[in-house]
Amino acid sequence: MVKATVMALAALLALSALLLRLASGDDLSSVPNPAAGGGRAAQPAPVPPAIPGSGASASAQGQAAAQPVRSANQAAAPVLYTYKVVHEYVHDPDAFTQGLEYDTDCSSGACKDVFWESTGMYGQSSVREVELATGAVLREKALAHADFGEGLVKVDGRLLQLTWKSGKAYWYQTGNFNVAQTTKTPLGDGWGATFDNATNSIVLSDGSPNLSFVDPSTLALRRNVQVTDQGSPVGNLNELEAIDGEIWANIWITDCIARVDPQSGVVKSWLVLDGLHTSLRAKNLAGSHPMDVLNGIAYDPATKRIFVTGKYWPRLYQIEPVLAAAQPTAEQLAQLRSKCISPPMPQ
Repeated sequence: MVKATVMALAALLALSALLLRLASGDDLSSVPNPAAGGGRAAQPAPVPPAIPGSGASASAQGQAAAQPVRSANQAAAPVLYTYKVVHEYVHDPDAFTQGLEYDTDCSSGACKDVFWESTGMYGQSSVREVELATGAVLREKALAHADFGEGLVKVDGRLLQLTWKSGKAYWYQTGNFNVAQTTKTPLGDGWGATFDNATNSIVLSDGSPNLSFVDPSTLALRRNVQVTDQGSPVGNLNELEAIDGEIWANIWITDCIARVDPQSGVVKSWLVLDGLHTSLRAKNLAGSHPMDVLNGIAYDPATKRIFVTGKYWPRLYQIEPVLAAAQPTAEQLAQLRSKCISPPMPQ
């Protein structure tokens, strides 16, 4: 009796709700049929409305929305390069190379390929002109014992040489090293230097993940750009070279060169010079100092030649990048980053 009364009351309530929906004009086509036995009918997935002006159907847009999309600030994985040696040249094994700049010297009549080179270490630092073909030091000026030479760049016929652990730098006339102008950079530490034609700026590094773009006349800071590999900062930026719209940076204590977009700071590709240091060491050509790390990049824009050397290296190399992986695997990237971004500290 009680059960029958409850069921009747429930039916009456359901009928009342139905009548209310009819009175309000609701579409009852989706109302479940209790006789079908389901209780709740399966509803089709909602279709997103079309975006005005897109020309795409709502269903097509729904399918597109389901596809993974790289966010605007997520950079693509860097391309990986190895190398081949094109030519090997003699280099002063007692030069602790900190800055390297290719040039052509025609002051004596016949033009010759030369490098402007900055060397480091307290009591050994210098600025020098070196002949490419022979490795001979043509001219040299020693720095004061309190100065540790660092990066070097040529700008409008003058050389700017940085020093370590200070903002002090020197301007030299290429024709006469004896005339030097002391200046200051906006950085507290000097590591690498190059010139970016696109922005008419000197680009400086200080061992951090930042590249500093400064005015070539006043050395006033224009902007800083953080160098990143898919969002991860890349520190230990050392010697720099501007090459075909990129900034190439030696990564200190590694065999790696990061090829950086100067606008975004994104590492577009890596050039890994594995084996160059170890094969040279095996030749037992070192001078009075043991060979140190890879450091020094120079570029001849007329012939597209790329040169590299290192600190206390008895050889300088012309190299050519060779594509290793246009779309590196996760394993390849992990191996590269372990040696280029998080290298072991020197003992």
